[in-house]
Amino acid sequence: MPSSPGKPTLSRSRPWSTRSGYRKSSRTACAICSPPLSPPRPVMPLESSALTAPVAGALMKKMAHLRLRGKGWMAMLLLGWTAAWAQAPGTPAPVTALPPLLLGAEEQAWLDQHPVIRIGVDPAYAPYAFFGPDDQPAGIAAEISALVAQQLGVRFEPVRNLSWPDILEAARLRKLDLITTANRSPEREAYLAFSKKYLPTPTVIMTRSDAVRLRNTEALSGQRVALVKAYSSTRAFLDRVPGATPVFVDTPLAGLLAVSAGTAEAYVGVVGINTYLASQSGLSNLAVNTVFDPDNGQNFAVRSDWAPLAPLLDKALASIPPDRMQAIFARWIPITHDQLITPTATLTPHDRTLLAKLPELRVGVLSNRPPFDFINPDGKHVGVSEDTLTLIRQRTGLKTRLVVADHMSDLIQLYQQGDVDLIAAVNSATPAALAADLTEPYFVTALGVFVPRGEVFLGDLSGLLDSQVAVSQEGYANEVLSGFPRIVRVPRASIAQAAQAVLSRDAVYMVAETSSALRSIEEAGLHGLSYAGPLSELPMKLHIAVSPRYAPLRPILNTVLSSISNEEAARVRRQWVGAHVEGGIATRWVLMWGLLLAAFASAGYLAFYGHNRRLRQEITLRTQMSRQLADAHAERDEAAQRFRTMVDTSPNALLLVDQQGRIAQATANAVALFGYTQNELLGQPIELLLPEHSTAAHIKLRDDYIASQSPGRQMNLARDVVARHQTGRPIPVEIRLSPLAFPEGRYVLASVLDITERHETQRQLRESEERFRDLFDHASDLIYVLDLSQEFVYVNASWCKTLGYTAQEANAKPLMEVIAPECQPYAAALREKSMQGENHALVQMVLLTRDKERIEVEGNITQKMVDGKSVSSRGIFRDVTARNRQIAELAVAKQKAEAADHIKSAFLASMSHELRTPLNSVIGFTGILLKRLAGPLNDEQAFQMGIVRESARNLLALVNDVLDISRIEAGELRVAHEPFDLRASIEKTVATVQPLADAASLSLTTDIIGPVDITTGDMRRTEQVLLNLLGNAIKFTRIGGIQLQAEAVDEQWFKVSVTDTGIGIAEADLPILFQPFRQVDNRLARQHEGSGLGLAISLKLAELMGGRLEVQSELGKGSTFTLWLPRTAPAFGNATPTLKNPA
Repeated sequence: MPSSPGKPTLSRSRPWSTRSGYRKSSRTACAICSPPLSPPRPVMPLESSALTAPVAGALMKKMAHLRLRGKGWMAMLLLGWTAAWAQAPGTPAPVTALPPLLLGAEEQAWLDQHPVIRIGVDPAYAPYAFFGPDDQPAGIAAEISALVAQQLGVRFEPVRNLSWPDILEAARLRKLDLITTANRSPEREAYLAFSKKYLPTPTVIMTRSDAVRLRNTEALSGQRVALVKAYSSTRAFLDRVPGATPVFVDTPLAGLLAVSAGTAEAYVGVVGINTYLASQSGLSNLAVNTVFDPDNGQNFAVRSDWAPLAPLLDKALASIPPDRMQAIFARWIPITHDQLITPTATLTPHDRTLLAKLPELRVGVLSNRPPFDFINPDGKHVGVSEDTLTLIRQRTGLKTRLVVADHMSDLIQLYQQGDVDLIAAVNSATPAALAADLTEPYFVTALGVFVPRGEVFLGDLSGLLDSQVAVSQEGYANEVLSGFPRIVRVPRASIAQAAQAVLSRDAVYMVAETSSALRSIEEAGLHGLSYAGPLSELPMKLHIAVSPRYAPLRPILNTVLSSISNEEAARVRRQWVGAHVEGGIATRWVLMWGLLLAAFASAGYLAFYGHNRRLRQEITLRTQMSRQLADAHAERDEAAQRFRTMVDTSPNALLLVDQQGRIAQATANAVALFGYTQNELLGQPIELLLPEHSTAAHIKLRDDYIASQSPGRQMNLARDVVARHQTGRPIPVEIRLSPLAFPEGRYVLASVLDITERHETQRQLRESEERFRDLFDHASDLIYVLDLSQEFVYVNASWCKTLGYTAQEANAKPLMEVIAPECQPYAAALREKSMQGENHALVQMVLLTRDKERIEVEGNITQKMVDGKSVSSRGIFRDVTARNRQIAELAVAKQKAEAADHIKSAFLASMSHELRTPLNSVIGFTGILLKRLAGPLNDEQAFQMGIVRESARNLLALVNDVLDISRIEAGELRVAHEPFDLRASIEKTVATVQPLADAASLSLTTDIIGPVDITTGDMRRTEQVLLNLLGNAIKFTRIGGIQLQAEAVDEQWFKVSVTDTGIGIAEADLPILFQPFRQVDNRLARQHEGSGLGLAISLKLAELMGGRLEVQSELGKGSTFTLWLPRTAPAFGNATPTLKNPA
């Protein structure tokens, strides 16, 4: 609804549209070969355009600034965007007719001689250049080329079926006359002439959408990056990041697919192409990670012998109206400039882990500071701060609850007491105690000065000194002006009351945030105030204060704030502070004066009516001008803030140095890096930041550099220098210089990166290399490195010393010359396998010294692989000549010892056999005598004869034991493999020793549990072991008794245990218990007769039968010997198993 002209009104600015009324072309004819199918639309008259003279003037200044910086094409594009913005809503975009092109006689003659021009169109450069379904050129370049051909009066004839490398080669061979999209480079200038840049194609780095945001392009070093063959961006990227691993592809779509499929981590290409192809191909997992070259653009490229065509192309391009150019861009590029420069909020896994651990945060807000931070009548927190908090919550998942206060002082007190974790809207003029807690600003605006209508204020902040200035008591202006004691503040409860104070002459001026003041004045229905202008010295910035308890959250919030797009920020601004003044004339006054004048003369009335009509038109135009001028100012402020945020968040410190070597500008990172404040840096010579000993030399270098460099060059290659901190501490830095030119003179932009960590890493790396080199050179092993031709690259000192060569001689020797002839076939086979990447863990060969002495070595050979191919081999060997000699000698000694042992065992067996015959005779004849078969014996004779027989029996038992142990050690003792009744054997054995137990007054009990019955093995040897165990138990037990327990443990084993209450065995003696001829205590040997062979034989017999013998004992309490027997003895075929000599 149109506003009434009765009083000044406020209206919200409408969102601008850069694409209103445009649709993608659906032509079937070639846009280059044929003229446009529809006639151009008429030029929009000035009266119907929203782009009025003052706004156009402001935009022309912006364009002049861009041209000054070498970005004329951006200026052209900006004007084209502005034309689209200026459309009245709902009306089609006007299309300006092509003006006639004025050509000189020579230019026209050249065109007449070349009416047909063969052109090359990159088939894979959509939406800029490609062939459509009808095999005709299409895209932005095609439509612009059609306009250029129309202006020049020539016909562009496309040459089809050429890839991009084919196009370049055809142009070099002059089979093509013109390339529609080509980036200028030194290599191409050898055979091509170029027009001016006409097609902005900023290049970006595309990654998967879940990839971590790159801090800089160099972060891709070591990563796989998809690059299109022969593209200029490919060469530019590899020059900047030589450490990246290129993945070459034929087309941009192939590069995007490589990133989407994970075969490359990134792709470098034009943002418009990337967006278009990703949309057309359904690649939804890709995103712009960062900008690579925002100044990249395309030119027309002409064969070098047709160089006169290049300036003609520039003339034709310059004649195309900006709105026609913008219309073409709007039809094809589905991405806004805002989307390009606004990074996404890429939170690292560490960031998200931290966010997940945070509790519900208490956010402090104010109840009465509209439109920024207040509680509405419904009790809800609203305003700029709440909308910003909502965006943060959406991106981070933060859980918050509000803490409301009426005054900022109360809120700060709660914050400092720890009752509030965040403050949602803190002005940059906050107390110094909070300055370190603030995030980057998320809203920037200006304070404005308001005066009574008819008065003016043309000054700056100093113009307010010693004057009464009305402010809102709870407003940001009151906080800011409190720092200027000479400004007499007149606080009021609200902006409306502050405005009333000016109207009632209680104050001379009112200062408030401009947009919110206009809103309040409108809502209060106040008249008589004028907006005098902004206080540019006092920008109002809103930050979030983050408690030191949650300091790690601050950089995360900065990342999220920087990801808020311009579109989102503009939406918030329009929602809360998007009001502007519109002047008008009260209808009642117009009518009253009209009636009075009508009373005097109808002619005068008609004249006044006509004047009033013109006046309303002028007011309407002025209103439109004011609205768009304010919006242009807002855009400028937002762009400036974006740039400042980008600069401040850059990892580099930036310094702007003038021609005299003085610091003109310094970023926050520069302040942090060098330890000076802004005031301490500005105006000081750059040598302030250098060590004193290098100051004089640097002054000359600096002056020479400024004098010799031309503006617009790219930054020079990085140089490492040592800077100086404010404390005098040296700082290793990497510096890049870029000359700049401004109207006031030449400057140098210095980008400084603190490389302290890099230096420390390099120092540690050098030390590590030195340690490795020292270890390598002094290693006792023989070490060499061979190249693919099997020539020595390096040998260490041990190699040279062992083989008797100098290092130079050793490196010059072929490998085969130092290998013994009999080992050379083996070495050659190893070499063939090594070439295929095979490593060899154990290699033995013989090397020859200078004197042909044989050196036996063993070691390993490993390969160094690059891209799956062996590039070198490394050998590490050890001289084992002496070791091998010792091993051979030990083997001979062992054989001799085994032979001697075998002879010993055979001798003992033979001697034992020879001793048994006479012993049996002694035992037999003494038995006859004791039975008095040979005659009577008196008692003494019988006693002595009994001693003889007992001694003979003991000696025979000893001989039998010696015979058994000898046969076992000689491997000649065989055990049977036949079934027998284990229970019966146990009972038989117990019955045999029962008299011995009775004689010693000891109890002997048997406990057979479960089915202890038939087993397979050697019955006699089993009983021999049991007799030995029971005999020992009786022999070494004085009081108590012996228990034999037998049981079937499972389907595989029988367990027979003999437990006594005897003297026991010390733990230290257990290891020697089963050794032959050993008794655990010599006193026991004297007290109890025995050879010390019984347990050794029992253990050997148990093992021969597939079982084992174990012992548990405690000194003074008794022992338990456990015999484990298999229920079914192991099958050894038809042969009886024997135990070989364990030695």
